[in-house]
Amino acid sequence: MLLDEPAEEGAYRQVLEAYPDDATAPKNRSLILEKRGEFAEAAGMLEHALSTPNQTRVQYLNLIEVLLRQGLADSAQVVQ
Repeated sequence: MLLDEPAEEGAYRQVLEAYPDDATAPKNRSLILEKRGEFAEAAGMLEHALSTPNQTRVQYLNLIEVLLRQGLADSAQVVQ
């Protein structure tokens, strides 16, 4: 990660605006949000990544982890 998290997060936002089907930018942005304890927003970014044609297994696992960290075990169990 870059040393300047706000700049890095802004760059990921710009990528998402230009390329809404990009799956990497929301996944990477979710890592920044999770690190700051913003789990609900991180989950939203991962859900966005999973709605793209370029979804990966890592994004599913990250979403499950974020949901569990929010205490949402029932939601984590049904991630598909």
